[in-house]
Amino acid sequence: MKLEELKEGTLYVISDTFFRKVKDPYLMKNHGNGLRPNCFVFCDSEEKIPWVIPLTTKVDKFDYNRSVIDKKIKNANSQNEIDELNKKLMGFKKSSVGGNDCYILFMDMFPVNEKYIIRPYMVNGYPFQFDDTTTNEIINQAKIVHKMLINGYLFIKTQPDIKRIKSIILNEKK
Repeated sequence: MKLEELKEGTLYVISDTFFRKVKDPYLMKNHGNGLRPNCFVFCDSEEKIPWVIPLTTKVDKFDYNRSVIDKKIKNANSQNEIDELNKKLMGFKKSSVGGNDCYILFMDMFPVNEKYIIRPYMVNGYPFQFDDTTTNEIINQAKIVHKMLINGYLFIKTQPDIKRIKSIILNEKK
């Protein structure tokens, strides 16, 4: 899809070709249905590169992670420790798609060439679209996390190598 065709707040499907090309072991895996995880797309305003944020339905896992971090915040000994734990919470956000709970995984966002965005993610035959308020919340959080990732912040040890992926994307655009 062309960059100008992408709509804020819509989820999209990324081509398997992209994942085979970049070969990053920490990108979300295809679970056998021929479609990659659905992704929220926003554009890096400086370089005009789409960045995609995967979603997961592993709600229990991230509810647990959230509760662990919340408990650590309550027991923290310093404001620096609290601030660092709050940064970790920026990595994911609970939401809902088509009536099903999910988590938006900001910590796993990565750049992509728009040619690998193959189509909108459909729910009941229609492209899924977050409401305006949720879309704005996601974009604001995405911009913060994007900056953190670009500056080398590590949420988890198994994050995609965004610098390498970005290099591949920029080389394709030449």
